[in-house]
Amino acid sequence: PQAGPLQPRRARMGVGVTLTQLEPWLTTTAIAEFFGCSERQIRYWKADGMPSAIIGGRRKYRPSECEPWLERAGHLRRTA
Repeated sequence: PQAGPLQPRRARMGVGVTLTQLEPWLTTTAIAEFFGCSERQIRYWKADGMPSAIIGGRRKYRPSECEPWLERAGHLRRTA
């Protein structure tokens, strides 16, 4: 069966497992700590379109989805 928005795929160890299948969903507090910013900043970015999901009534984030968005939106600049 296909995994839908409310039916996450079951990760199997071995060939074909992607990072997002193993990556945990982080709370607003945890993603703020991950990026070294405030929870308020995360809420601003969310309002600006940063990817997230509602899981069990709580907003959650995956760093692997948020980081590319932050770069595209100009909120994250890499330096040499």
